[in-house]
Amino acid sequence: RRPPRSTLFPYTTLFRSKVSALEAEIDGLQNQFEQNNLERTNSMKCSAKASVIFVELIRNLERISDHAHNISLATTFGF
Repeated sequence: RRPPRSTLFPYTTLFRSKVSALEAEIDGLQNQFEQNNLERTNSMKCSAKASVIFVELIRNLERISDHAHNISLATTFGF
């Protein structure tokens, strides 16, 4: 049996803030990785084909993090 929400509130608030912080960090890393990749591609240090694969990989990983964030909110708050 699950404890009342009032008992869980301090923990869920802390959990939610940590999950949100991690999500924001992953979003920032995605932007940084894509920018670095663009610079590598422009300087001909990697091929266009490799660049496309890398960007798709990074975007899919970020999407997984979005799903994990949504799951954490749903299991914590029952949305």
